[in-house]
Amino acid sequence: MLSETKDLKRWMDCVDYNYSLMELSEKVMTTLKQHPGMLQNSLSQSLEVSGLDTKTIIDILEKLNLVQRTKSGKTYTLQMINL
Repeated sequence: MLSETKDLKRWMDCVDYNYSLMELSEKVMTTLKQHPGMLQNSLSQSLEVSGLDTKTIIDILEKLNLVQRTKSGKTYTLQMINL
């Protein structure tokens, strides 16, 4: 629909990027449930995504109180928060 409407077509890249972040957030949460205490840099490697994308998702999940991040050397230990 966006790509068919001339005025909205310019937003396609933004929409696509946010959909990819949504899919990545689901993968992140699933991985952290399976591997509590995982290091953030290991998570990036495990999911084969950039550290920036991982940081972006973790920042959002932390602000939503879904993930707890604790400094561990040069990276962070990640835990899902049980609600």
